[in-house]
Amino acid sequence: MGFLLFSPIFIYQGSKVIKELTFEIIEKNYKNKQFITDFSKTKYIYSDFITYKNEEYKSESINIDKFGNRLTIQSKNLNNKSPYYIFFGPSIIWGDGESDSKTIPSIFSQKNKVYTENKAVNGYVSRQSLAKLNNYYIYNSFLSKKRVIIFNDGAIDFYTSKDNDKVLKTAHTERIKEDLKTEYLEFNLLIKPISYFLRKFKNKFYSKKEETEKLTNEKIEFIANTIVEAWKIANSIVESNGDSFFAVLTPFSYEDSLNVPLNGVYITKEQKEAIKKGYELIRKKIKRYPNIKFIDLSKIFKNNEKAYLDPMHYSYEGKIIFVEKLTNEIKKFKDINEKVFD
Repeated sequence: MGFLLFSPIFIYQGSKVIKELTFEIIEKNYKNKQFITDFSKTKYIYSDFITYKNEEYKSESINIDKFGNRLTIQSKNLNNKSPYYIFFGPSIIWGDGESDSKTIPSIFSQKNKVYTENKAVNGYVSRQSLAKLNNYYIYNSFLSKKRVIIFNDGAIDFYTSKDNDKVLKTAHTERIKEDLKTEYLEFNLLIKPISYFLRKFKNKFYSKKEETEKLTNEKIEFIANTIVEAWKIANSIVESNGDSFFAVLTPFSYEDSLNVPLNGVYITKEQKEAIKKGYELIRKKIKRYPNIKFIDLSKIFKNNEKAYLDPMHYSYEGKIIFVEKLTNEIKKFKDINEKVFD
C-alpha cells in the first residue's frame, strides 16, 4: 500500500528521466537543438469538439497562444489588400523541427507578403481539422476580411490508423479513453501512474516493435473517403462564408520512392503500402468534386532526400519547396474577380 501511495512521486521522476533520454536521442537527428529543448516542454490539453490542442507556451523557438495556435512570423511588408491565409493540418504544417519563423505558414507569409495563421496541431487528422474549421468560423464570424482556407492532409490519417475498425479516430483516442474510465476513489486511480509510466516507456523505446494491424483495402478506402468527404464539407462551409478553400495532398517520402532515414519515426512496410494505395484513391475520389480546388503536392520532393527530416516531416529546405510549389498552384486557380495575390 505504501508503494502505491508514493508511486506517483517515483513515476513522475522516472518519466522525466525517460523524456530527457528520449529527446537526447531525437536531438542527434535534428539540426535545431533549441527546438528540441523547447518542444520537450510543450503539452497537450483536452479541448471540446477537436479532442486536444496545444497548451499555451512561450519559449525561444516555440510560442503558442491561449487558443492553442502556434505563432506565425508575419512578413514586415504585408499587403493589406490580400486575404488572410489560414493553414490547417498536422505537424508538417505546425512546424516540427523548426522555430516559429521557419514553419510553412511563416515562410508563406514572408514569401508572398500576406497575413497567415497556423491552425495546425501535431497528429491532427482531416476530421479534426474539419472540427477546428467549424470552431474557427463560429468564433470569427465577425471578420469582414476575405480568407483563404488551406487544408493539408494525407499520410497522417493512414499512419495513425492501427486497426481495421471503420470508425474515425484521433492520434490520442486510446489514451483519452483510458483517462475517462477512471472514477474517483477507484483502485485504478492508484495504479494509473504506473500504467502511464509503462506506456511511455514502451512508446519511446520499443516503438519499432509496436504491433500495427495490416490495413485492409476496405479500411484504406474508408480513410481515403473520409479525407475527401472532410474536404467536401469544409469547402461548403468556407464558400458559404464567401471565402476560398484549397485541399492539399501533402508529400510523403515513400510516394517519392526515396530512402529517407527514419530518425525515430517508425513506419512498417504495410503502412507504406497503405499510404500509397490511399493516395491513389484520394486522387480518384476527388475527381467527383470538380468544384474543390485540389492541389496534389505529394511528389514535389522527388529525388531530393534533403527535403525530409524523416519519412513524415520536412526539413527547412523542404518547407521552402513546399511553399514555392503551393504558391504557384494557388495562382493557377486565380479568378479575375478574386484577388488571391497582389
